[in-house]
Amino acid sequence: MRVLYFFIIFLLSFLLLSNSTALEFLNLALSENGTRVAVLTFTNISVYDVYTGESISVFTEPRTAEKGEDALMRGAGPLTFSTDARSIASSHRNRIYIWETATGSLIGMLDDHPSKIKVLTLSPDNTILATASEDWRVRLWHINTGCYLGSLEHPSAVNALAFSPDGKILASAGADIHLWDMTTHKRLYI
Repeated sequence: MRVLYFFIIFLLSFLLLSNSTALEFLNLALSENGTRVAVLTFTNISVYDVYTGESISVFTEPRTAEKGEDALMRGAGPLTFSTDARSIASSHRNRIYIWETATGSLIGMLDDHPSKIKVLTLSPDNTILATASEDWRVRLWHINTGCYLGSLEHPSAVNALAFSPDGKILASAGADIHLWDMTTHKRLYI
């Protein structure tokens, strides 16, 4: 694991130094199996093979005429791999994009979030996407259908989300930590 960590640092340093233009890393995600790293910059999301450094795909946000904004990845936020590393969920302002890792193709978009997304995570079975913004709510989405499943009321702004390995519990953290039963969507008490 230590070798993998140093390799990722080396890879990111190499990518930064080998690029002729200034580059700023905004976020990154490592696939669960440790074979892929996704790097978010102001211009794109690039996916690399961790062991070879080879570029696998590059994604760019579809341009929109919304509010006259035309810059790629402006307002980009968190991103996460599916557990099988076949797709990536990323947030850009209040939109969620689902990308195919191998090709960089956009395969889905969720567009009903009320404000800029701060954090997101996928369930271990890749069916539920949990998101949070500054409105103190955790929103749940069915990733395959794009259906909004409801929200969980957190008593403070949510800064972190994580599913249990079996996907039965979702943890949300802000000023405090709450655990949620993913079958009933009720808060669990520790």
